[in-house]
Amino acid sequence: MQTGQTFGELVGKITDDQGGALPGVTVTLSGPAVMGAPVAVSNERGIYRFPGVNTGTYSLKFELAGFAPLVR
Repeated sequence: MQTGQTFGELVGKITDDQGGALPGVTVTLSGPAVMGAPVAVSNERGIYRFPGVNTGTYSLKFELAGFAPLVR
């Protein structure tokens, strides 16, 4: 059975200006195809992951104490 929907995974790595990994960053996913406001937290290597994401255009908000929030 085909539903006509395409799912993927959104994965990224967060680093500082020197390329060092930033763990503990809260990443919030938003967009027209998102139900609610899914949140991920970067791990010790700065990696965050949103599994099962519908195809589309999204906004990501990155927040970490001591840094200004960033939206991409």
